[in-house]
Parts: sequence; C-alpha cells; structure tokens
Amino acid sequence: MTATEPSDDEIRDAMNRADAEAAEEQAASAPPMPVYPRKAMSVGALGDLLDKATSTGLPDALVGGAGLGVGATCVMSARLLPNPEYPSWVERSGVWVPLVAPRSGGKSPALRIARAPLDDVEEAAYEMWRREIEDWESAPKKERPPRPARQRWTVDDVTLEMFMRVMDTTGGRCAAAVDELRTHLAGMGRYRSGGDGGDRARWLSIWDGAAVSYDRVGSDVSIRVSAPTAPIVGGIQPQYVNLLGDDEDGARARWLPHYSPGTVTATPTPPATEWDAWVRKTSVLSQPRDWHLDTATYRTWRGAVARWKDTERRTDVSAAVAGAASKADRQALRVALVLSELDAPGGGGPIPPEAMTGAVALVDYAIGVWEVLGGTTEMFATSRREETLISVADRLAGWVAERGGRVTRRDIGRAKPCGIRKAAQLDEVLDEYRALFPRTVRKEPAPGGGPETMVVYAPRDPRVSLSAPPNPGVVDTVDNVGR
Repeated sequence: MTATEPSDDEIRDAMNRADAEAAEEQAASAPPMPVYPRKAMSVGALGDLLDKATSTGLPDALVGGAGLGVGATCVMSARLLPNPEYPSWVERSGVWVPLVAPRSGGKSPALRIARAPLDDVEEAAYEMWRREIEDWESAPKKERPPRPARQRWTVDDVTLEMFMRVMDTTGGRCAAAVDELRTHLAGMGRYRSGGDGGDRARWLSIWDGAAVSYDRVGSDVSIRVSAPTAPIVGGIQPQYVNLLGDDEDGARARWLPHYSPGTVTATPTPPATEWDAWVRKTSVLSQPRDWHLDTATYRTWRGAVARWKDTERRTDVSAAVAGAASKADRQALRVALVLSELDAPGGGGPIPPEAMTGAVALVDYAIGVWEVLGGTTEMFATSRREETLISVADRLAGWVAERGGRVTRRDIGRAKPCGIRKAAQLDEVLDEYRALFPRTVRKEPAPGGGPETMVVYAPRDPRVSLSAPPNPGVVDTVDNVGR
C-alpha cells in the first residue's frame, strides 16, 4: 500500500459519511408530513369521537378518517346541489377513505370505535328482518306478499357483484367499512380469467355517481343502478397504497387518504356518547334531503377550487398531487355534505360555513398526504413485488375453484399452476392467499389417518365459513408436512 492510498478504515469512514450525507439530503428534500386538521373537522358529533378515541393514544388522522367514512355511510340519503338552478349536478356522500398506517398503527381500533354504533343498528335491523322472513315463510304460498327486503348499510363481501345486488334493493346505496381494504382492492377484478371484466371502469363510475349496469352471462342477474352512493373506508398498510389505482386513469385521485406513520398501543377508549347517539339517529333517516351552497360557502369553495386548479397545472408536482387536485372540488363538496349532517342531521338547506371550512382543510390535508406517499411511479420498492403476489394469489383462487374448490398443498406443488415453480414461491403465494382470503387455508387430517396436511379452499367455497371467528388451532396455519 503506497503512502497516498487510503486505508480500509479511511475508506469505511468515507463511505459512512457519504451515506449519512445522502440520508440528510433525502430527509431535507422530503415533503413534510401534513397535520390532520382536527380543529376544523371537529364538527358536531365528530368532535366527540375525536376527543374520546384519541384520548388514549389513537392518531387523530385515523380516528377522523374512520369517522368520516362511517358518517358518510349514515347520510347516504342526503345529497348536495351545488347550484339548485342546475339540478343535474348532484354530489352525494360517496367518499373513499383509506386509513394508511403500518401494522399496529391503530387502523382497526379507530374503525372499530367509529363503526360500533352502526354495527348495533345493523344487528337490530337484521334481527327484525329475520322475524319478518319467518312470518313470511310460515304463511301459505298463495297468500304471501312480496318477500321482505333486508335493510342494510354495509357489506363485508366487497366485490362489485355484491355491491350491485345490495344497491339494487336499497335505492342505490351501499357502503363498505372493512379492516383490510387490501382485500377489497384486490377483489375489484377477482375471478376474471380475461381481465377484470369491466369492473374497474364500473367502480370509477360508482364513485362519480353515474349510472352503472351489471349483467352476469348465463344467469338472471341484470342490475342497473341510476345514482349509486358507495362510501368506502378501511385500513391499508403504506406498502400497498399502489393498489389504490393509477394516476393516469384518475383512480388514485378518488381516494382521500388519512395517514399515520407510527405505531400505537391499543387501550380501552371512553364511550363517545354523542357520536353513538348521532349514528343511531342519522343512520335510520331514510328520507331524501337536499343541501346547497349559499353565497358565503360558494365563495369559500370557489376560492379553494382556484387554488387547487393552480396546483393541478403546476409542472413541479407529482402526478399523484396533480390528480388529487383535479378531484378536489368534488371531494370538498362531499366532505362538506357529511359535515353538514354531523352539524344538523337530516336538516337540509344551506351548507354551514364551518362545514365548508372543514371540508377545504381536509382536502388540503389529503393532497399533502399524497405528496408524502407519492404516485404510481414513486411507489415503495416492494410495491411491484406485492402487486405480483396479489395477482398470482387471485389466479390461484380461480385455479382452485376450477378443481372443485378444494386442493392440498401437495396438489399445487405437483401441478405448478400460475407460474409457481418452487416451494419457496408457493410459500409466498399462500401467505398472500391467506391475507386476501381469510380462513381459506387450514390444516386437516389426511383421509384414513396419518399426518395433517395443508388444504386450500376457493374463497367462495360453501365449505368455508368466512364469517366464523378464526381458530388458531385449525385456520391459517403453516403445514410443514409434505412440502
């Protein structure tokens, strides 16, 4: 080694300094995390939910987002006419709210607290419907009136077909409030061997509130919903935000993300009595009511729209930010509608000033979140891999269904379907399969005795109870036998 040649220690120190400088430069150039506008969003009963649910450590953004999504579900009968002289322009409460946080970030507790009173309302409605069905079935067939329709607000099977079936019986209204939003997003094109069958375009139309038709070839299913209202709220981890859609087709811009990057420790939360009372009262108000903008709220809204349009035209912002800005005018009207009902449930009339102020602040916040999360071309390093795994797991579900709905892990290993060639690849795909289709992978005794083997069911196999609570000894276990 010559006198001018650096030593190993000097090289290592130089590399460490370079890494540190690069990290500092990256941190300095990263957009700041936007602050959830809690004060502006504390309108009516939502303020009570925010106070109670965050008092034990749940993040403001996740509680506020959960409350917005559940609140939108409760006011699906309301609508906003931005200009009553032009009744063709109508906005409803169909907001789509992803609660973005890492594992143990508080997504599920926030949503569980927000939707608890709505679950009680739905349970009571279900029990009443069951009694009506029993009376209907006990009547002589010739004397039976039309079969009683079930009153419902949300669905757990969040495929397009289920949404359309429910909206066909509820005046075009159906919502989803799910712990794992990823399952819903993957289900948009599930069981389609030749693509998504137009499901993606239909979902975009549903958000727009445009008429949607759904027909299933070879059956009597033919549904048309003229004015769909479909709020969606659910949790998703940051590495999966690419599933929210592409910047190019505007799918991503239809979401109002609420982001909390940290983790929390779940603790008991004091009852939000005002929130519970509001949900129980408002969710059963089925009569239509109209809200509109008065001069003051129109000026507030138009001022924000001009600012958002400037953002959309800028060349120094990401495609995700520009896309969010392009939908911001409509997003603000929908949020304002929900906040108005939180202030005066079932009221109608002019949008209160605080509702429009809160809506503008919330949309600004969501645009800021998109600036942090990035767009389609700025996804996390694992996004493409995760997207591939989801695609293969979906294809595997179709393969299992074609073979009777039940196969063993050994069957999959021998057949090598969907491009799965190695045992390690199969392990990864089955992990994703479990996440997408809970309780479909389980250990079962081999016929005639012998060691247990892993069995994989098709997601819609009637032998799989998707509503049953997990049994750690039976469901979603890893089989090391026969690999």
